[in-house]
Amino acid sequence: RHSLQSGLVGPLVEGQTYSFSVHSKSAQGFYEPFGTTAVVAAPLVVPMNLAVKSCSSKSVTVMWRLPPIAGGIGATGDGGGGAGGGQVQCPQGRVLYRQAGSTVTGSSEVFAIPCALNETLPGYYTIQPLTNNAIYTLTLEARQLILPLSTGGGEVDAYTPWVGTAGLNIVEASPISSAFDLKIVGVTASSALMTWRAGIEGVRARAYKIEYTPQMCAAGAKEGVHQLQHVGGPGTRQQLNVTGLTSGCQYSIIVRAVTPSGVVAPY
Repeated sequence: RHSLQSGLVGPLVEGQTYSFSVHSKSAQGFYEPFGTTAVVAAPLVVPMNLAVKSCSSKSVTVMWRLPPIAGGIGATGDGGGGAGGGQVQCPQGRVLYRQAGSTVTGSSEVFAIPCALNETLPGYYTIQPLTNNAIYTLTLEARQLILPLSTGGGEVDAYTPWVGTAGLNIVEASPISSAFDLKIVGVTASSALMTWRAGIEGVRARAYKIEYTPQMCAAGAKEGVHQLQHVGGPGTRQQLNVTGLTSGCQYSIIVRAVTPSGVVAPY
């Protein structure tokens, strides 16, 4: 007799604020809602494509994008066409993170997500301090602040519920000092000799994953991956001869540190 019911309402207009109430119907007609006043909500632009941009010995920086919106997103919505009126600001965000094996979830401060972001201009946020070499799962949530709004019971300030990112919602990362001072010190028709320095702070990398991708090349050029075990102490120069390259091609080469716990750093 008291089962939970749900329903999907739409399509709604992004940037407008709506109030909702539920009316039951009997053979005699519709009844007014019982008890509390109507709930308030606003269609929310949810960030998508969460990814790890970079790491340091005590931090992780994540990035995301906003989906394409017809007509773009203004600084505020005027709420003129939505039921109940009201104005809606740009989204707010927070990053939740949890260390592997822990039941405690940490949260960043609430931060503004600029309305100018779009599918080609990403947003970034750095979470710190984190434990060096520990494995974390991270997720980005967003919400909308609804400015003073009349709901029939007076004006109220309200937020939409926190909503997780669309698409890829959870990423894994481990704080570690990235490789730096990458140099190409020699080339042949099919190889490139490259060097870099190991990170200085925190634990040393266990190994390195070197990825190369052809740019502006003729058909047939291939991408590839090399692995190299770390040698020496902090800041020690590492060296690898990247083979299997195509003569005349330009390549993008990325060196990713592999942490002792096995997580591959962004670069």
